[in-house]
Amino acid sequence: MSGLRSMMLGLSILLASAGLANAQGSGPYLHDLFKKPPFKSSFQAMFRNEQNVDGWLPDPTGPASPSKTYQTDGKPGIGGMVCKAHDCGANTFFYLFSQDGSRAVGILIKGKAQRWFGNPSPAEKNTLLQVAKSS
Repeated sequence: MSGLRSMMLGLSILLASAGLANAQGSGPYLHDLFKKPPFKSSFQAMFRNEQNVDGWLPDPTGPASPSKTYQTDGKPGIGGMVCKAHDCGANTFFYLFSQDGSRAVGILIKGKAQRWFGNPSPAEKNTLLQVAKSS
């Protein structure tokens, strides 16, 4: 029986570390990233040519998570979450920046509805969904 327990413990450690391999660390909040011009510019660019964008999205001030480093196609990126002030549960935005902040993509989740911004690739969409699960 102890062999089975050891095997189960080893398996759970392995699974836990596999999950951590894609999301690492605790980094700056979105408002701190915005202090670096490329990040704010690329974030706001996601919404420029879009119709019917919620007013809070281009310059969000609501609660946010610390960012983490994520891997997309072997390249590091910075992802996190921000939501609408006083209406977080129904208006949550998950973002992913390139490491240098020059590109941003995101997904707005409003209840069961999802809307993509910044024309994310399929791999970026998968990473954004991981950001959503880990935030």
